[in-house]
Amino acid sequence: MIPFSRGGGAIVNPALGIEKLFLIFNSRREILTTLNAILSYTGDERRIAFFFVNEELINRSNPWVLPCLEEIATTVVRVIRKEREFRFSIVKSINNEVEGVEIKT
Repeated sequence: MIPFSRGGGAIVNPALGIEKLFLIFNSRREILTTLNAILSYTGDERRIAFFFVNEELINRSNPWVLPCLEEIATTVVRVIRKEREFRFSIVKSINNEVEGVEIKT
């Protein structure tokens, strides 16, 4: 975890590989405790977190976790790679103007 900025600006916190945590947990209780910890930061405007999740891996281990993470998130962006093309789809957002937007590169 990166500490909050003393200058008063928001901290950007990228989180990679969080789905691997859900692979090693032995119980639903551990998973729910982790989800609750993530939820406790939702709405904290001092922190902007990006959780990059391998959807295939998390669905193989605990398929019910991804819908929980998506429910907690204020914005969900799905990235799909097909050959040399990337598609970014905003499938959920608290900003109604961007929800449903799709960008292809």
